[in-house]
Amino acid sequence: MRNFWRNIYRTTPDVFLYDKQINESQIIVSMITRKLILLSLVWFISSCGAMVCLDSKIEREPRPIDGETVFELTFPDGETYTHIIKCEQYYDAQCTYRGNSWRIREVGLANDAKRSHIPLESENGNAYELTLIDCKRINKDDLNLTLKDFSIVWNKDGVEKTNYGSRWLGKTFRYIKTDESGVHHYRYGGTEETFSVKFSLKVDGTEIR
Repeated sequence: MRNFWRNIYRTTPDVFLYDKQINESQIIVSMITRKLILLSLVWFISSCGAMVCLDSKIEREPRPIDGETVFELTFPDGETYTHIIKCEQYYDAQCTYRGNSWRIREVGLANDAKRSHIPLESENGNAYELTLIDCKRINKDDLNLTLKDFSIVWNKDGVEKTNYGSRWLGKTFRYIKTDESGVHHYRYGGTEETFSVKFSLKVDGTEIR
C-alpha cells in the first residue's frame, strides 16, 4: 500500500506538466485561429469593395415610370409658370461600401438628391425659388400635399470654396402660415428672417393650401 501511494506521488508532477502543455497548445491554437479570422474578414471586406466597384461599371438604362405631375404657379398679376415632372428609376452606382441600388429621380436631373425649382423673384441678382417635391414623394400612395411640403430657397447656386472643400451660401425658408390676404410667409431656420410672397400653387389641377 505504501508503494502504491509512493508511485502516485512520483507520477503526479508529470501529469501536471502534461496538462500545462495542453493549455499552452490550446492558447497557441486560439491565437492562430483569431488571426486567421481577422485576415479572412479583411479579405472579405476588400473583395466586397472590389465587387461593388466592378458592379458600378456596368451600364444600366433608366426605367421610365408611367405618368407625370403638373405644377402650376400663378402670381396675382396672372403670370403663370408650369413645370412637368416625369420620374424614372436609375441605377445609383457610386462604388461605395453601402452598395449600389435602384433609386427614383426626376427625368433630366442627375440623382434623387436634386430638385426642380420655380422662380419667384430676385434680389441683387440672387433668386428666390420655390423648391418642388421629389419623385420619391410624388410616388407615394397618399400624396396629400400642403404648402408645408414646399420650401423656398434663396441663392441656391451660391458656393464658397474653403480650406476643407466648399460652403453653401444659400438659405432655405420653411412655410409658416398664410394670412387673410393670401400672402404666404416663410422663415429662415430658427432666425427672425422671413420671406413673404403671394401666389397660387396647383398640382395636377388641385390647389395646394
